[in-house]
Formats: sequence, C-alpha cells, structure tokens
Amino acid sequence: MIEDPLWLRSDLTASDILEVASVDRSRHLPHELAPHFGWIRRFRNHNRLAKARRFKRISGEVRDLLNGYAWQLGGTGSAAVTRPLKIVSWNIERGLHFELLRRVLHEDPRLSDFDLLLLNEVDLGMGRSNNRDVARDLAGSLACDFVFANQHIVLAEGDAGEAGHGVPNTAALHGSAILSRIPIQRFAAVALPEYVDKLRSTETRLGRKRALIVEVEIGGVPCLVTSVHLDPFAPSRHRAAQLHRIQRGLRAFGPRPCLLGGDFNTLTYDFSSPASLAANLVTKATSVGVAGTVQHYMVPELRFERPVFDALSNMEFSVAGFNDRRHGTLFFDANDPATRARARRYMPAPVYDRMCRLTRPWSGRVPMRADWFAGRDLKPQHAAVISLPREPSLRASDHDPISVVIQPPTCSATET
Repeated sequence: MIEDPLWLRSDLTASDILEVASVDRSRHLPHELAPHFGWIRRFRNHNRLAKARRFKRISGEVRDLLNGYAWQLGGTGSAAVTRPLKIVSWNIERGLHFELLRRVLHEDPRLSDFDLLLLNEVDLGMGRSNNRDVARDLAGSLACDFVFANQHIVLAEGDAGEAGHGVPNTAALHGSAILSRIPIQRFAAVALPEYVDKLRSTETRLGRKRALIVEVEIGGVPCLVTSVHLDPFAPSRHRAAQLHRIQRGLRAFGPRPCLLGGDFNTLTYDFSSPASLAANLVTKATSVGVAGTVQHYMVPELRFERPVFDALSNMEFSVAGFNDRRHGTLFFDANDPATRARARRYMPAPVYDRMCRLTRPWSGRVPMRADWFAGRDLKPQHAAVISLPREPSLRASDHDPISVVIQPPTCSATET
C-alpha cells in the first residue's frame, strides 16, 4: 500500500459532508490544469511529483479537483418516501457506449424504474467517450438529480484496448456518480488507499478511487447509500482495507442504516504486478485446478476473496438476500479483443492463449461475480442481475447491472 500524499484528503469528517440545502443547485468541475498534463506524465510516482517546485504552485488546484464534485440537485421535490426503494448499481465502462446506456435505462423495465442508480467508471471530458459529461447527460435524459465524485485526472487516452482513438481529452476526469429520483439530503466521498501508484499504469492517472455516500430518507429514517469501486490492481487484503476506510467515512454521518453497492472487483486475481499474478495462477493451478478456479469466480468468498467478505462481516454488513447469486455480473470472454488487450499486459501471450484453451468447455466465456450489494440494518425484498446483450454492437457495458429492492427501515439503526 502506498502512502497517502499530503495533498490528497484521506479521512472524512463531519465538516466534509455537504448539506444539499446549503449548496447551489448546480455545480460543474472546470479547471485550467490541461497545460500541465504533459509535464505531469513524466513522473512515475505521486510522491516525486509532490516535491517538484512547479507542482507545488498548482497543488491546491489539483487537490481541489481530485477532492471535487459536480452535481445537479433540487429537481426531485421533497416528498417523503415510504414505499420500498429500488436501487441499481452498474459499472458503465466509462460511458463508452452512451447511446446504448441511455436507451437501456429508458426502455428496459427492469432498470427504468430505479429510485437510485449507482454508477462506477464515469467519464467527464474524456476523448474515449466523446468528451461527454456522462453523469450529467444521463441525469438530464432521465430527469434525475445526480452527484459526481471525481477520482482521477486521466493523463492518457485510456486503458489497454482504448488507446488510439485520436480524440484529445478536454476535462480528463473520471469518477463515480449517483443518480437519484428521490431527494438527497447530504453527501460526501471518502478517498480510498491505493496499492499501486497509477502514475505507473498504462492508463496513467493522478488521484485515487473515492466511495460516494449519499443520505436519503426512507420511511422517515435517514439512510446511507454508497457507491463503491474497489481496486482490481491489488491483492484481496487491500480491497478489504479499502472497505475499512469506507467504514471510517460512514461514521462521520452518525448511526444510519446503510447500503453499499458497486464493483467490488472480487475477480479472485491479484493484478498488482506480473509477479503477483503469476504467483496467483500457480496457487490456483496447484490447489484447485482449472475447474476449481472457474467455480470460485461465482463464489469468491470461499477462498481467494475471503478478506473482502470478512471485512464486510466485521463491519456488520451482509450480502445475503441483497444479491442474485445465480448469475455472474462480468464475463471472462476469451473472444473479446478488449479482454485480450488487458490480459496481455499482465501475462505472456502463451499463458493467455492456454487460459483461452482451458475455457473452451464454457465456449470461452466464463461468468464471474464482481458486483455486489451489502446492507446493514436494512431488509432486502428482491435482488436481480439484469442480463443484457453481449454482442459488441449491442453491448452497453462489459458489466451487467445489479438491482435490489429494500424495505423502509422499521427500527433504530445500530451505530456505525
């Protein structure tokens, strides 16, 4: 785990929570840092960058941008919600396929009736997604309020498989968002610890992931709903540490029933380095074999992602009843060019080709469970994975969305 740079805010306190009633109705995230991006790309870690004289002159603006938000609020009225609440979580793959996303969210009855929509991998001013403000454009189309929490200033065209499109970034921001059809009362985001410095990654970027927390009232009870995106470029114990950081952030809101939802990246692999991945593959081959490896994709809590689920249990969160365990939410698709491009960053081509051959019994397409809901002091009523078309021309995202319906709380929340 790398140290938190001094110019990034780590711990969330009560003073960091924004009251919707006290902020402007709309906010954007403008900045004038683009002339510095080429220079910043020369650095291979955050700490060296922080010591540079030029960076010290702009560090305040960088800090504000990486700890920043955009939003559009006040359009949902003030009616109290007393009915069950439907919450959808979806990793939307940057918003690369925006028109498909928008159409599905409008037209698919399994999705269109959401109350809260938690989004991971949301671009703002990235060339790969046509420089859209993805959260704002989706919220406007769906007549929702939204909050966007920035996570990164992206200094590259994109990840492996995304580069080469030739469209320059404008704002060059990337983060998470929550769209809401019910009033948001308060919100904040907690910065999560990093395991690998992303200035060294293919998708060179400055910053870190942040968990976005909103407070809404359900049945007269203040509840917290949190959009979570844990780090895939790390061992499972680090994802567990990120959950514990989220727990510290939740305490700033006081005792509340709480729902976590998002991409937990419980893929059973350690992508922090080629050596870590190689060790992971050897462990799988010698302990559970190919069939056992594939089996664990759907039940990652049994072994390879146990620290994540132990952390949830220690935080008094449960996944039971909040998730449809019959279906995967992401697929290892040996036939997908983007999967191939990403995988070959971490393993030699012969190893990847052998993995593809071993998945032939599953037609090269193996289901995995990466996306989850976890609740505390809330009762789930119904959970589903919303399976969507996987053909490249019809694919809205590489992940399928998940949903859960929760009942209004009927008792006092336990202390967070």
